[in-house]
Amino acid sequence: MGRSVCLFLAGMIWLPAAGWAQDAADEAADATTPETVEETTAAPEAPATPAAPEAPATPEAPAAPEAPAAPEAPIAPPVTTVEEEVAKAAAEPEGVKAPPKEKRSNVSALFNDRLESRYWNFKDPILGFPDSEGVRSYFETVNRFTGYVKAGKWSFFGQLDLVSLGANSYIANGEVQYERDLLHDGIWHPLLLAPYDSTEVGKEGWGRVVRNNYFNLEKVQASYNTPAVSLTLGDSYAAFGSGIALNLNRNVDIDIDTSIQGAKVVWQPDMWNVQAFFGQANRQQIWQDNPNIGLYGDRRHLITGVRAERYSIGTVDIGAHSVLYNFTDQEGWGPGFDNIASSPDAIVSGATMQAFGWGPTDWFLEVDAFSYPNKTLGRDEDGFKIKGNDLFYGQAASPGFAAYLSGSAYLGDFTLLMEAKRYSNTAHLNNLVTTELYQVAIAPTLEYERSITEDSAAALGSNDMWGGRMQLEWNARPQLIPYAAVGVFRDNDPENPLNFSPVPETIVHPMLGLEWNYNEWAVLANLGYRFDIRDDVEVYGTDKQLHGDIIANVPAWKGWGFNMSVAGEYYQWGNNPIQQSDYVEFETAWSLLWGSKLAFIYYMDYTTNPLLDSVGNLTENLYAAGEIQYKPTSSITLKAFYGSYKAGIRCSGGQCRVLPGFDGGRLTVQAAF
Repeated sequence: MGRSVCLFLAGMIWLPAAGWAQDAADEAADATTPETVEETTAAPEAPATPAAPEAPATPEAPAAPEAPAAPEAPIAPPVTTVEEEVAKAAAEPEGVKAPPKEKRSNVSALFNDRLESRYWNFKDPILGFPDSEGVRSYFETVNRFTGYVKAGKWSFFGQLDLVSLGANSYIANGEVQYERDLLHDGIWHPLLLAPYDSTEVGKEGWGRVVRNNYFNLEKVQASYNTPAVSLTLGDSYAAFGSGIALNLNRNVDIDIDTSIQGAKVVWQPDMWNVQAFFGQANRQQIWQDNPNIGLYGDRRHLITGVRAERYSIGTVDIGAHSVLYNFTDQEGWGPGFDNIASSPDAIVSGATMQAFGWGPTDWFLEVDAFSYPNKTLGRDEDGFKIKGNDLFYGQAASPGFAAYLSGSAYLGDFTLLMEAKRYSNTAHLNNLVTTELYQVAIAPTLEYERSITEDSAAALGSNDMWGGRMQLEWNARPQLIPYAAVGVFRDNDPENPLNFSPVPETIVHPMLGLEWNYNEWAVLANLGYRFDIRDDVEVYGTDKQLHGDIIANVPAWKGWGFNMSVAGEYYQWGNNPIQQSDYVEFETAWSLLWGSKLAFIYYMDYTTNPLLDSVGNLTENLYAAGEIQYKPTSSITLKAFYGSYKAGIRCSGGQCRVLPGFDGGRLTVQAAF
């Protein structure tokens, strides 16, 4: 431990002094895309609300997500355009004092920079060198800089990311050996002005700089906006309806940021909203929170779509949309443009209806049809054409469909939330981007995301799923809302490669919870018991999960307060072809807060889950860490973290990602100006 601390402190001093080549730094700012410009100037991650201060970028991090006490049935997820969010953020960023109205300039600007330096502590020795404990430890520095400028009806946005590795090599038998490769061969390198080839780059001098440093202009955007029309060139985001056909947005909770790079137009005459776009998927290359290892170039999938909405037809809003996808398995701009001339891999078309005030109820309905055109993918050994679809891995494709219904009924002191879904052959749409760690379309899951495990995550990608969920809330008092909920689903897709069950299963998931607020006091609590009942239960058994979480905010004295976030689960497996072990795990965060200025946070994780690839720093199963967050001004946030947290799965917005554990230290500086 002492050696690790010394290495960490020494590295934090050495990296800034090592110059640009060795310390391009920083974990990306949470609020640096056009949609989230406001976040960077918001209060620090220790607000006096039930949400815990920003947790380290850990899977199932102790800090609870800023979500309601239980997942509610969205009537119609609001889709705010990039242009609307950018204009709102630029109008008067928080922390920047606006000049008197009569003197206000026609030009405004907002810049953000987030610099984070991480020390990754690896205790395991190099294979064959038992005395090399700690040699594999290294430094990683990530920097994200964004700029937004608005001038009249025009606005411009850019995001530049940089990453640098330090202490990433050692000498064995007189030769320099690199412990990990920052870059994968073939990625275009701005320092070389050519694709990177590790066999052509030296290991010392300039070669060391090239191997350990990389930067990329991740996002760029120019927009022209009037009350009726907006035109965007460059990067933008899009989501149609509830996200079944298209949902490409920035998700900082799990370090996902894929935009559509091309052209987008939005037309809003009277009670209409019509939008159309044409472009290619632009996935971020440099990870904000996850380790940057083996970075590879973009696969620029072709995505184009159109949606029209008509509001206030009586008490009803209606919409219709269509999206065309053509995927590529090759990196670079060329294959992306080649897709324009080829037949598409998928076409998704659908319609939505949103109704308000039908008696004491509100409703939302979406129906989509999925077409996967079969095309020639090659020839067999006899010369006959092979017909199939890339999304079906070369097999003959079958069409799919999706239907999603949600509603709310207001019954005096009670509110009844209802959801139902039927998805068939819809998850194929994400097959070719799964390895790129994002999804192009995300249907409502009806799941409680904080309880999702490696096993239940498979149900999110099922190609044959139906079921529903109901939640009854009681407004017992203005400050007290208990609820009871139950979800019942049928997963008929045992061929899903993520599924541990070899047979279909019925999922039953009852939950209880409450939300209580009184002045600055607040409590959010949830308790559930999930059963995944497999067909032929006598043979295959039932997966069982008992889970719960609680967040509490307690005011103290003269601006001081206390925040607690605790979550845990006990998981029992059914009978698997490769049997897994039952396990227990929990995550906690204990915070002492002084207004929005200062936070002291203690994290502790415990797990016996054998599927996790991490080891605790206190014992094999026990992890602990501490963090200090300080906000000297409204536009500057400083953080210092040291310790360890576990690996695991984390879900947000219908997407799940397995995040690695961490052992070491982090220093973060974020500023808006």
